Amino acid sequence: MTIRSKILAGCLALTLLTGGLGLYAQRAERELGELALRIYDEAFMGVSYLRSAQAGFAALTNAVSRDPAVDAEAQATIIDDLAIARQRAMSPAGQAAAEGLSTAVAAASAHPDPDTYAALQEAFERAVEAFARDGYRYRQGVSRLVAAQERQTMAVLVAILTGALVITVVLNRLIAPPVRHAVRIAQAIAAGQLDNPIRVTGQGETADLLRALSTMQASIAAALAQIRALMADQAATHAGEMSQQHARMEAALGNMKQGLCLFGGDGRLAVFNRR
Repeated sequence: MTIRSKILAGCLALTLLTGGLGLYAQRAERELGELALRIYDEAFMGVSYLRSAQAGFAALTNAVSRDPAVDAEAQATIIDDLAIARQRAMSPAGQAAAEGLSTAVAAASAHPDPDTYAALQEAFERAVEAFARDGYRYRQGVSRLVAAQERQTMAVLVAILTGALVITVVLNRLIAPPVRHAVRIAQAIAAGQLDNPIRVTGQGETADLLRALSTMQASIAAALAQIRALMADQAATHAGEMSQQHARMEAALGNMKQGLCLFGGDGRLAVFNRR
C-alpha cells in the first residue's frame, strides 16, 4: 500500500468517525426536542385547557342571567376544552378524570344544583392536580433521560476519540518507521558507510526508495573498489618505474671514471660513487 493510500484510508476512517458522531448528536437532539415538545403539548397544554374548562364552568355556575342559549354555548366550550384536555392527558387516570368531568358537566347543566357545582369544582381541582402530577413525573423522567443521554454522548465521544487515536498511531507505525529507516540509510551512505543492511519488504514508495538506496550503495561500493584497484595498479607501475630509474642511475654512477659527491641543502652527503 502506498503512503498516499495509507493517508487516504486514515482520513476516510476519521471522516467516518466524525460523521458518526454528528449523526448520533443529531439523533440525540431530535429525541430531546421531541421530549420538550411532548412536555409542552401534553403537560402544559393539558393543564391549560383543563384550567380553561374550570374557569368556564365557574363562570357558567356564577352567571346571573340564565339564558339557555348562552348556557348551551358555554357548556359546549367547556366540554370541548375537556375533550382537548383528555387528549393531552399523560396518563389513563388523567384521561378518565377529564372524561368524567365532561359527563358530570353535562349532567349538572341539565339539573343545576349548588352542591353538584361545588363537588364539580373540587373534581376540577383534583383533575388539575392529577395533570400536574403527571407533568411532574414526566419531567422527572425526562431529566433522567437527559442525564442518560449525556452519559451516552460522553461514552460515544470517548470511543470516537479513542478510535481516532488508534488510527493515528497505526498510521504513524505504518509510515514513520520505514521513512526513518530510509533516511538513516541515506545519511550513512552520504557519510561514506557502504555496508548498511537494507531490508526491503512490501510495496510502495518507501520500498521503492529502499531498493534505490540499495542499488546506489552497491553501485558506489563497486565504483570505489574499481578506483582502489586502479590506484593500486598505478602505484605499482610507478614504483616499478622508479626502481628502474634508480638502477640506471646506480649503473651510471658506478661506471663513471670520476668520483662524484652530491651534498644536500643541509650539508649532508646524499649521492656518491665508489671512486
